[in-house]
Amino acid sequence: MKTPNNRIGLIWPSDGVLDSELWQFAPAHASLHFTRTQVIDEPISLSLVERMAEDTDIDYGAETLRPISPAVVTYACTSGSFVLGIDGEKQLLDRIERSANAPSTTTSTALAAACHALGLERVAVAAPYIAEITDRLASFLEAKDIKVSKVTSMGLSHGIGDVSDEEVIQLGIEANDAKSDGLVISCTNLRTADIIERLEGTLGKPVISANQATMWHACQIGQIDFPDAAGIGKLFELPAITNV
Repeated sequence: MKTPNNRIGLIWPSDGVLDSELWQFAPAHASLHFTRTQVIDEPISLSLVERMAEDTDIDYGAETLRPISPAVVTYACTSGSFVLGIDGEKQLLDRIERSANAPSTTTSTALAAACHALGLERVAVAAPYIAEITDRLASFLEAKDIKVSKVTSMGLSHGIGDVSDEEVIQLGIEANDAKSDGLVISCTNLRTADIIERLEGTLGKPVISANQATMWHACQIGQIDFPDAAGIGKLFELPAITNV
């Protein structure tokens, strides 16, 4: 019998510090294989994120993963995958799939897929970015037929990886909207693994975070089962894919 392919390739922004959080969301039998884009040492701005989305380092990163024959490759950057809209997202998916010779997804693709899977028609959005970047996320979700009832931004241009769990909880509470079916928390550099269930309990609705959705959708696309998923939110309570 052929051994199941549980290899997940991740193209990670150069400032990504939450590798360990992606392992928290990953099934125990999966293996994660990271590559990073080039270092860009400047504050996070709309212009920077637009350049990141078009950076050929994404293609190169996908190509470096090709020799391991991953089950799936994901571009694990939220802003870099929504900033150019759904047309830009499609181009990213095509570029990654072509370079890696493997099925592809992105964090923004995953967030939208997670909203649809949970039946969320209207969401509130919380993000650490400056407002003009978060507004692009709202537009992206709307283009994916997900209504956005409220948008909340922390206004950060650096240091997102240093935001504490308690600060994320407060962000989620502030961002919540009574009209929304759920809450979307953006950015793969924002820590959420240890607080999702607590926040869902407080808000009484599903919470979808960037890293959670990234790993969930990678498992879906890569046909990787997650039978051991527990304590990481309602998204992972949905029926798992069985690896065949």
